[in-house]
Parts: sequence; structure tokens; C-alpha cells
Amino acid sequence: TAAGRALLDDADAAAQRATLGLGAAATAGFLDEDNFASNSATAAPSQQSAKAYVDTAKSAVLSQALGWGQTWQAVTRTAGTVYQNTTGSPIMITICGTGAYTSLLGGDASPPSLRLAYNIAGGTGQNEQYHISAIIPNGWFYMLTGNFGEVRELR
Repeated sequence: TAAGRALLDDADAAAQRATLGLGAAATAGFLDEDNFASNSATAAPSQQSAKAYVDTAKSAVLSQALGWGQTWQAVTRTAGTVYQNTTGSPIMITICGTGAYTSLLGGDASPPSLRLAYNIAGGTGQNEQYHISAIIPNGWFYMLTGNFGEVRELR
């Protein structure tokens, strides 16, 4: 039809709306708000606004996820010293225990008193190695006790 050919000949969506007699009415009521601040019950968000909102929310959630943007790092830790996770995200700590026992305490107060991981060697403790691990939430304190060698943190 002539109307169909006219639509195909139009250079862009604005010209097609004009051909159909819609003009600006076809986009009336759309909001361009990346944060949805108006909280409108009647106006729909633009595609760009919806995508910006979802991308921002996704980044906020992922920044709090264990492993997101983190790498394993060898760290030096001293038995009986209290440390605090101030990274803004949870961290994972893994310890290579040596000797008779190794313990990892954690908590939201210093000194930490919640036993997160613990191992006692089965024999004399000589030449024995084992690994213990725990997740330390952001803001929590943690402390190692006993005998240990390598300590790594996913931070």
C-alpha cells in the first residue's frame, strides 16, 4: 500500500511517527531517569533509564560478592594478633596449619571469640600439615592461634 511504502521510505523512527500521524505522542509519558527518583505510577521508563538503573544495582550487589574483583594474596600474619577486614567486601582466608593445632577466630568485636576453623593434628604434630579456611565478613575481626605457615587471603 501507499502508506506501507511511505513508512519504508522514511529516514528514521521520527519520520515514521510523523507519517503515521503520531508525532511526539508516541514517546509522551516516558521518563528518562536513571535512578527512578519520581517513582511514577503512570509513566514508563525509557530503555536507557531501565538499563542504567539495572547496571548500577548490579554493580552495587557484585561489589559486595566474594571473589568479585578479588585475587589471592599471600599475607603475613602473626599468631595472637587481631586483624580487621576493612576491604568493603567479604574476604576468604586459608591457612596452612603446621604442628599440633591451628585455630582461626572471628567476630564483629575485638578480640574475636567465635571459632571459625580449628584443627588438631592426630599425632605429635611433627611434620603434619593441614588447611583451614573461613570467610570473614567486611568489618569483622579475625585472629590466628597455634602454629601455621603460609596464609593466603582472597581480597
